[in-house]
Amino acid sequence: AQSSRMNPKQQMKPDQGTWRTYGITDGLPDRRCEHVIEDKDGYLWISTWGVGVCRFNGDEFRVYNTKDGLPSVCSLAVLQDRRDRLWVGTSAGLCLFNGTGFDRLAGTESMGDASFLTEASDGRVWVTGGGTLGYIDGDRYCDLIPSYRQQHGEDPFQPWPAHGYGIAEDSDGGIWFGHQHGTGGVTRYFGERFQRFGEEAEFPAGTLMP
Repeated sequence: AQSSRMNPKQQMKPDQGTWRTYGITDGLPDRRCEHVIEDKDGYLWISTWGVGVCRFNGDEFRVYNTKDGLPSVCSLAVLQDRRDRLWVGTSAGLCLFNGTGFDRLAGTESMGDASFLTEASDGRVWVTGGGTLGYIDGDRYCDLIPSYRQQHGEDPFQPWPAHGYGIAEDSDGGIWFGHQHGTGGVTRYFGERFQRFGEEAEFPAGTLMP
């Protein structure tokens, strides 16, 4: 049951209350935490580098790993969308919480790592990472790497270990990705077209991250 210690409607300022650090001795399963969100019920979901994802109710940590359906114990991102679906991105792809464990979304078996997740204004859940670029529309995964390859003649994250870093939506509905490709830069997806911005657009050389 959810602890009464956590109230998702309560707003606290940094100078209020008492700060507490949670570590291994408090039940936190891993020292390296990649991402933290609070769901609509007030639980904290914490993705970890080496033991899966855990849910914190204010008293204890419940750990979910490959025995619970995660494709990998390296969890990288967590997102709850407007339909209250809880997504977890891992080093072996994307999965969805079913209330007791995790299921892999059909069509994502060959997905690379899912390091970054965001929900756009139209309800699509976007995902990028190493070898991953696409979105979930309803219950269907749309892989955009073939479209990118057709337009630019190469994969978006080559040569290995090039990687996607971060996703953001602009006011026109365009989706931006920070990436490590060649000298790095950003890519905008709009109207089924990809537009790349790198050093020629006066972006500094190197990987762009949010």
